[in-house]
Amino acid sequence: MGEHVHGTEEEKERKETGCPGEASPRPESEEINKEHKKALSNFRDQVRYKDYKGLVKTLQSLETLMKKSHQFVIPDKYAVKFNMVQENILLLKNIIISDIKCSIANDKALDKSIVVLSTLLSEKYAADVRNSIVTWVTNFTLAEETKNIEQLASLSGIEAALDKLLRIKDSVGIKTAHLPIWWNISKVVLSNMTTVVKNRVERLVEKNAYTDTEYLHSLALCIDFEKTYLSGKRQKHTSPQQEISALQLSTSSPTHLQLLEDISQEQPLFREETSQNGLSAALVPRIDIYVASELSGLAEMRIVFEGNGVHPSVYEVYTLLTQTLSKLIYFKYPEVGQAFLQLVDASVSRTIRKSTFSNSSKHFVSGLETVEYIHTTTLQMLQRLEQIFFLTDLDAPKTFDALGDLSNRIFASLSVSLEKRLFFLNRAVIHEQRLEQFGGEVFTRLTNDISAISLLVFSNKQEVLEEWLNVLGQAIFNGVVPLKLQIHHAADILSFMTALEVSLRQAISESGFAPCLHPSMIDSVKIYLKVFLVSSTNPKDFAENYQTISNGLFTFHQILAKTPKKHRKPLIDAFNALSAQSDTPHTSHTTSQPVHQ
Repeated sequence: MGEHVHGTEEEKERKETGCPGEASPRPESEEINKEHKKALSNFRDQVRYKDYKGLVKTLQSLETLMKKSHQFVIPDKYAVKFNMVQENILLLKNIIISDIKCSIANDKALDKSIVVLSTLLSEKYAADVRNSIVTWVTNFTLAEETKNIEQLASLSGIEAALDKLLRIKDSVGIKTAHLPIWWNISKVVLSNMTTVVKNRVERLVEKNAYTDTEYLHSLALCIDFEKTYLSGKRQKHTSPQQEISALQLSTSSPTHLQLLEDISQEQPLFREETSQNGLSAALVPRIDIYVASELSGLAEMRIVFEGNGVHPSVYEVYTLLTQTLSKLIYFKYPEVGQAFLQLVDASVSRTIRKSTFSNSSKHFVSGLETVEYIHTTTLQMLQRLEQIFFLTDLDAPKTFDALGDLSNRIFASLSVSLEKRLFFLNRAVIHEQRLEQFGGEVFTRLTNDISAISLLVFSNKQEVLEEWLNVLGQAIFNGVVPLKLQIHHAADILSFMTALEVSLRQAISESGFAPCLHPSMIDSVKIYLKVFLVSSTNPKDFAENYQTISNGLFTFHQILAKTPKKHRKPLIDAFNALSAQSDTPHTSHTTSQPVHQ
């Protein structure tokens, strides 16, 4: 028996050292068996004569030998055949590809063994066969059908174009039914043909020669088509080139094999990838039509203010917005988020402005809660849009302006409502000293208001209470200022104010608020009244009292208007004299402007 191609490490060591000693305990290589020898002997002829059934068994026999060749000893007789295995596999791969193409092009039957062989090749070669066939079928179909697809002249023809794509897909599926289903040939073809339609639709959208109805119908068709036929994980039909040393041609190969071309490197005619929603993406430039259609229901909606909370009408608005946004998430393009925000901002602001707020005595809390709910929800929506559509620095200026206007209307209505409650602050009641008759009912209603404010959910309770107290104080001030007051009138109203403060403090404490009566407009009313606790018949004392307590809250002109005309000149003289004294460098009083009669 001649020398072997592959000797063990022990044999090499003995040859190099010349020592006959025992070798280290390593497993000895095994000589190839009869099946291996038969496979090596028959492989070349089986490839040449396309003995596919025999090749199936041959490749199965050679699989172990090729993967673990270092564990076998190859006799010299089979060494050349062994070195030619890879070249024969490359030739076999090319033959398989050619036969599959021929069967598809000519509608001929294909030996089932060919498909089995394609799966027995190495991972790279099996992928080469698949990619080559998929790319070739795709290119062939594109060359035949692209011209017909590009005749699409308007959005109204999209339905027919999509039906054409499905017929092409079915035709390809029938022609390639004998090939492995996991090759997904018909789906790859459909994806590429869809890209052709998408490019045509993009040009049609740019022309803007369509109605809103045509656009909406086309978008619905495209989305339905994508979800039905293009959904799921895309199968790649190209694979990165990997160098596998065991599959490379050897330098000892015959020249005709070294020059053998790898016909599996089919180049696709169309390299653009189509995403799952790539078709509908062509319609995104006018997505505002779709958003406006989805939000059309806002035009009929009104915000209702009722009770002590947010009315369901507000939730209906944001339910519609949420449903629309959930549909738009399908796209995830920045321009979609921008279009949605722009239309929502305009629509919601219009809805807010046309929603009438009245009867603050019953719906004040509902109004405030509505404003805060919309404000908070709008901020959350902006944040959500930034996350979904990869946007930054979003704003809803029209909505926030409308909320500011609504807030002003709510507090203006509150002011009117409180002034109506204080109707008894008039000349007749004051002169007849009947204020105490109205105190009980007013105190009860104001206490109820404070309790309602304490139940706020979305708004800042403390801030609302402080603003409410200021409006109450202003309402009292507006009722008192028109009155011409004498000492006993001012004293009676101050007594009423004291009782009011006690009632308010108790209600505020019981409702869990922090003390917040000072400073407020109620203090301004009390200071104003205290000016009149000195009789205007004593001009000097009256002027001094004004200088002491007014603290710049109101001018002396305002006070003069509430005094009898016969006392005004003496009061002016006294005030000017007092002001002149305060202007001397020996006093630190605030300089006062002289009053002219």
